Amino acid sequence: MPGLITFVTLLITFNLTISLSYDRIIGGNVATINKYPHQVSLRIKHFHTDPYLHECGGSIYNEKIIITAAHCVFKREIDDIIVVAGSDNSDGGNGVVSRVEKIVIHENFNIQTMANDIALVFLSTSLQINNVTIAPLQLASEELTQGTSVTVIGWGFTSEGGSNSRKLQKVELEIWDPVDCSSAHGVGNIQANMLCAGVLDGGKDACNYDSGGPLIHEKKMVGIVSWNRGCARPGYPGVYANVPYLYNWLEHNIQENLLKA
Repeated sequence: MPGLITFVTLLITFNLTISLSYDRIIGGNVATINKYPHQVSLRIKHFHTDPYLHECGGSIYNEKIIITAAHCVFKREIDDIIVVAGSDNSDGGNGVVSRVEKIVIHENFNIQTMANDIALVFLSTSLQINNVTIAPLQLASEELTQGTSVTVIGWGFTSEGGSNSRKLQKVELEIWDPVDCSSAHGVGNIQANMLCAGVLDGGKDACNYDSGGPLIHEKKMVGIVSWNRGCARPGYPGVYANVPYLYNWLEHNIQENLLKA
């Protein structure tokens, strides 16, 4: 999918060294923020004088909390991140801009294995929920079965090694059996905190700059864009943080941190 999520290719050692794509939509269509009002753009600056540029997606949980991928905010300073809600675009001045008050990353997140790739971003000021261009997304608490249709959205690359889209994109995928996904990506690389979605023949996937965005089924978040081997390659489904598996962690940390606020 086009969009502007940061495309990061890293060399990571599992049983062998492989090139993985993070932050990553390919083979999709233009979407609108009115259809997906929970979508936000995380914009990051890497140096003090740099502008804020789209690197990842995220989802509105409520007026104060955004859910995204841990690797999107890993080792980031809160002053280097802004959240833009209510816009179809990955750049420009339209939309509602919020600064970040606090980031909570899963305590067992592992940047090498991408285990537990989930984080909460707490906003400094509350979003004005209008249920038109800004609205929360419910969390799925039950696992999906193989073959279930799901949708991923974002501003990422429209082809592997290509360029991102300025306009929000969406693409339809299917849930993969975890055993088949493990066979594709290597035994031991797919954990219970991950789920896989794609199409067997390739050509449809999330890609660079889609990371942190939601995988959706029946208006509930079932996954968070995490990683893949390249983008949209035949036989390689995308890998997502498994929201139903991580549901209790989300609920506990949301409540705990709201009480501290």
